[in-house]
Amino acid sequence: MNKPAILTTNAVSKAGAVELGQQIKEVILAGYERPDLIYIRLKAIEAAIKQVYDDKEVKAYVLEEAAKNGKAYDLQGNKIEVCYTYTKYDYSRCGCEPLSEINRQLAELDEARKRWELTLKGLPETGLADPQTGEMMYPPSVVRQEGVKVTLK
Repeated sequence: MNKPAILTTNAVSKAGAVELGQQIKEVILAGYERPDLIYIRLKAIEAAIKQVYDDKEVKAYVLEEAAKNGKAYDLQGNKIEVCYTYTKYDYSRCGCEPLSEINRQLAELDEARKRWELTLKGLPETGLADPQTGEMMYPPSVVRQEGVKVTLK
């Protein structure tokens, strides 16, 4: 199997990654190729990288190989550490009623917030008076940014 070209890059540091990003930007802005096609390629590379990082078999193999070098070591100027990368606590088994009550209240408040947000989104631009308080309520301002969404098929 041939090694994919992306794996032969010398961008093995923060500075190298910045330089590679700058080079890609220059190719896009110089018009050497269709910018939307390059964007699709980058999206595909991003998906491939995520697939590799999320693969349990790959993670186990990399961890096994890294552990052979100890808990921490340098590789091509980069620090490699064998450590916990994720920690989560499960409080459901603790039997702490005050915490359970707080979580119940938070869930109720979250639902109430969502209902109010939905209500406010539906208000006319001119606003509407709250029937209980008479206070004027207005719809939220909308902030949007136009961009390009790539859906790989």
